[in-house]
Amino acid sequence: MLPGCGFARLLGVSRLRPFRVRYWLLLSRICKGGVMEKTLRGRCLCGAVEYQVPDALEYAGYCHCSECRRFSGSAFSAFGGIAEGNLRVVKGERHITSYRKSEDSLMCFCSVCGSSLFSRKLKTGMVHLRLGTLVDTPSMQPQAHLFTGSKASWYQIEDGLPRFDTLPS
Repeated sequence: MLPGCGFARLLGVSRLRPFRVRYWLLLSRICKGGVMEKTLRGRCLCGAVEYQVPDALEYAGYCHCSECRRFSGSAFSAFGGIAEGNLRVVKGERHITSYRKSEDSLMCFCSVCGSSLFSRKLKTGMVHLRLGTLVDTPSMQPQAHLFTGSKASWYQIEDGLPRFDTLPS
């Protein structure tokens, strides 16, 4: 039986042909605790920056504050929160430029195409990914609308998700 995360046992395979051994070893590297860990891929518009995170968002939502609207260029910013240690830039780290919005927030974007990628929350150690930059669909979908007290007057929220005038307490 091959070592790894148990796929060989799960499928009842005890011996593999040599050309399949590499496949099983690759699978074992992307397993965690016997369960396949899905990886989400993200990128900017031009492809100069690519990143990966585990599909383990701690929260997700829509932020309607004026600053997120300006950074996203839209009525709101769809974001997902994940611990900063889980963000792995796999291509183009040198193309990530940042703007220090406040003592707590560092806004990061592609210096080539200008895509808004994520913001680093310095006090909490979290990263807010811009969900629109994801190539893959996360398991967690946005759960609420935040800062609706300052939302764009021309946009109507009609999805039935909870709404908060500011941050929920």
